[in-house]
Amino acid sequence: MEIRQALLKSEIERVRAFLTSFDLRYDARIQDTLYAEEDGILVGTVSRADSLIECLAIDPSLQGENLAGKLVSELLVLMR
Repeated sequence: MEIRQALLKSEIERVRAFLTSFDLRYDARIQDTLYAEEDGILVGTVSRADSLIECLAIDPSLQGENLAGKLVSELLVLMR
C-alpha cells in the first residue's frame, strides 16, 4: 500500500469520486490531500483545511486496519 499526496488534477478527481461514495464533499477550502492506494485502487483519503482535518474516508473492507491512523499521521507530518 502506498500513501501519496494528491497534487495532480486527475488525483484530486479520483479523491472526489471516492468521497462521494461516503457522502463527503471535497471543497475549495482544502489545502492538502493524501490518499492511499492498493494495487492501483484508491482505498483511503484524508485532507486538511487550515488546521482542520477533513474528508477522512476509508474503504469499508480496510476499516479496522489502522489505515486512518497512518493517513492522519502522514498528514500531520506534512502540516509541520
